[in-house]
Amino acid sequence: MPQDVEVAADAADAFDIPAEMRRAELEAVRARRRALGVRPEDEPASGGAAGDGAGGGSRESDDSGDSGDPGDPDESLRHRLTGLALSGGGIRSATFALGVLQRLARADLLRRFDYLSTVSGGGYIGGSLTWLLSRTKDPAALGSAFPFGLRRRRVGGRESSLLRHLRLHGNYLTPGKGITALSLAGVVLRGIALNLLVWLPLAVLAFCGLQLVEGLLADLAGRWEPPLRGHGYAALLALVGAAFLLASVLYSLATWRPPLARPYRWRRRFERGVRRLLWAGLLLAGLSSLPLVRDGLAAAGGLGSLLGGAASVAAGVAGGLGSFAASGAAGRGRLPVGPLAGAASVLVLYGLALVAYDLAARYLEALPPWGHGLLAGSVALSLLTGWFVNLNYISIHRYYRDRLMEAFLPRPDTDGTTAAAVEADRAELAGMCHENGPYHLVNANLVLVDSDCRRWRKRGGDAFLLSPLYCGSTSTAWVPTARYMRRDPLTLPTAVAISGAAAHPNTGAGGTGPTRGTMLSLLMVLLNVRLGYWVPRPDAGAERRRRQPVANHFRAAWHELSPRGFAEQRRLLQISDGGHFENLGVYELVRRRAKLIVCCDAAADPGFDFKDLQVLMRRIGTDFGARIEFDGDDRIERLIPRPPDPALVQARDPGTDAYPVRARFAERGHIRGRVVYPDGEPSTLILLKTTTIPGLDLLTRGYQGANRAFPDQSTADQFFDEEQFEAYRELGWEIADRLVRDCRVDLEGLLRACA
Repeated sequence: MPQDVEVAADAADAFDIPAEMRRAELEAVRARRRALGVRPEDEPASGGAAGDGAGGGSRESDDSGDSGDPGDPDESLRHRLTGLALSGGGIRSATFALGVLQRLARADLLRRFDYLSTVSGGGYIGGSLTWLLSRTKDPAALGSAFPFGLRRRRVGGRESSLLRHLRLHGNYLTPGKGITALSLAGVVLRGIALNLLVWLPLAVLAFCGLQLVEGLLADLAGRWEPPLRGHGYAALLALVGAAFLLASVLYSLATWRPPLARPYRWRRRFERGVRRLLWAGLLLAGLSSLPLVRDGLAAAGGLGSLLGGAASVAAGVAGGLGSFAASGAAGRGRLPVGPLAGAASVLVLYGLALVAYDLAARYLEALPPWGHGLLAGSVALSLLTGWFVNLNYISIHRYYRDRLMEAFLPRPDTDGTTAAAVEADRAELAGMCHENGPYHLVNANLVLVDSDCRRWRKRGGDAFLLSPLYCGSTSTAWVPTARYMRRDPLTLPTAVAISGAAAHPNTGAGGTGPTRGTMLSLLMVLLNVRLGYWVPRPDAGAERRRRQPVANHFRAAWHELSPRGFAEQRRLLQISDGGHFENLGVYELVRRRAKLIVCCDAAADPGFDFKDLQVLMRRIGTDFGARIEFDGDDRIERLIPRPPDPALVQARDPGTDAYPVRARFAERGHIRGRVVYPDGEPSTLILLKTTTIPGLDLLTRGYQGANRAFPDQSTADQFFDEEQFEAYRELGWEIADRLVRDCRVDLEGLLRACA
């Protein structure tokens, strides 16, 4: 296959969705509008099946022969779509978005949104709403009968049991009743132990083989006894060095009177091949040092080498955790996470190799009678579990998914206690398309670090959609959800957990970060520390195949080590947090050319750099030819908190907050801009941001005074107490309330225009 195949970004339909997928979505939107009474009186009762849809780009026709006739119902609806986007940000984003949803529902505006697009933490509350709406046929569920209630704060009266349930489960990872922090630690250690159970015996067997070959070569050499063991690795290292010198000499000789095209071709061949030689050299250098380190540590005691290996692993783990903690510390002197995480990973991997080498040496030196059976049994168990175990079920993804499900997808009649969510566990995503709720777009990231397409490779992936009707991506295909993953059906809680799989190898926020590093990714794979999910490639062939490949240890290792392991052509693919591609959830709404987009940006942004907005603007500009503009009275600077005016504070101006001391306040929590599509058609974008604004109630400002990082506390904090939960929910409510009060006429006008 040709290298560096580039997507034709200038083609109008390069990133469009298939016509049948557009028609299916538009029919679902039309049915919902009709059921909720949003449909205008002059719209036909039955949708035209041959029309265009809400595809991205400026495409005005498709293969079905649609001419883009404005009189066609699909074409008319295509230009009137509305969407609500909930960004990533863990439990912080979910809680902030909850307040926004409550206020929009109270104003009877929530039912007018056609799409609900969620990423990561926004998917927690988005999935919760989709689940609860699927359990009721009440058309007022997005208005007066909103399942989470419509009260700003509980002041007498009866509170929604679902709201109380969410508040009590802000620390969803450790909900209690037998599932505590030790349970989480036990699951992490279980994943590590199961992985080492596969790879450690195989590593010991490999080292036994290498040492036996080394001894055989020494016997063939007669009486020659090298002063140090490990000379076999050193000899191989010398061969690699000789190969490098030989390649260099051949390259230099090829420059003598060559044809005009040869120097360039030879340079590329050398530059592409030398990487493999250097990796082999580094690996052999590490192996050749193992005997020296083992002998040195063995001099300190019988178990010195084993303890040394364990100490190396512990130092690596501590260094890795320390580097991440230092990277998130405020102030100067931040440590470079990438190099430190890479060095920590090398320490852990080297320590594990030292342990395996020492066990192999002890086995060959002692040769106990029971040793052969122990080694054979360990290798047999390794091969058995390595081939038949499904990694999707033994990684921490499953623990994460189950805790999210119990917290955010409870029974509608929950009394707030922690209980098994048996019904939600079987809730297939394909069954979540219902007429009383917006069509849910769950955004994930398809890992493509080895793709032939340079665009996907540089970004680290492609937007992967999980929705009730279709799943897939531009780089693969879109297939009906009802026929996708038939062997292990995709459920709503699984989709929500995938969309929030932030800790995953070969990925990073917006396609960047330390976990994109090779060594750290390899370590995460070895220790089974990952939240992502293995899925079959969505294509027509996969639908027809009865047997789909299982993500076992050996397939995962092959993907990780293969030069093209993470490419879109593979039968098994990995998907992770949607924030690894685009964290605001707006990308898919722009693809559908939504006329009105309301976005809740609750990502951690303590410096107000608006990195997620910048990533979004680059993605939609490159892929769809669209741009985002903010100007006039809605400049982005209005969202940035600043110290209050001292003169107004001194004059006790009621419009200025001076509490807490040294607090900063933004002019407002929302701004209005526009998305301009390639054909010049504008649409409205309203951005709500987690920022402190004047007029917040005393409890919220008191929480801010005690927690200076509010409202941008680290996303690593997934253990909210009741006070923290209420502070973020109140902030979401208040910012949405200002939006409704300041822009209600305009907002209702926009929604009516889209109806």
